[in-house]
Amino acid sequence: MVSSQNDLQEGSPGNLAQTQLTDTNQVFAGIRGWLSLPAVGLVYSLAATLVSLFMSDSNAAVSKPLYYFSYTLSLLSIPVYLILIAKWWKRSRTLPNLMKAYYLVNIGASLMIAMYLYAVQKESIDEMKLAANTGLTVIVSWIWMMYFHISKRVKATFTE
Repeated sequence: MVSSQNDLQEGSPGNLAQTQLTDTNQVFAGIRGWLSLPAVGLVYSLAATLVSLFMSDSNAAVSKPLYYFSYTLSLLSIPVYLILIAKWWKRSRTLPNLMKAYYLVNIGASLMIAMYLYAVQKESIDEMKLAANTGLTVIVSWIWMMYFHISKRVKATFTE
């Protein structure tokens, strides 16, 4: 099917997807579809981290080193979340690489915690649940890393 000159005008069905993809003049214009999920995830992660810091119990059933590692990681993640959210808001060109680094660190921290739990608390953990949670974290983080690396919407949205 050959497109006529009228079909190629902005807003026409033949050019609508390209117009929607590159029209990022408004703050939230390019943040739709799959790209909205990591944005919501960052805000949720910040809120969950803040809540967990205020509700944490140092006398919990986990070992002291794991508690301190987890608490320190949570404290360090707050400025990271704030920086990523600010860069997202400004549609910074550096955000895709920062998000890939964030997901890579997420994979590393998840693997470190899983290895520690397996080595130190092997008797008291459910190995299948630990493997499933760690595997899910690794797979989801890897998918989002590839999305931020390959996506045309990401490239078109973060241009400032």
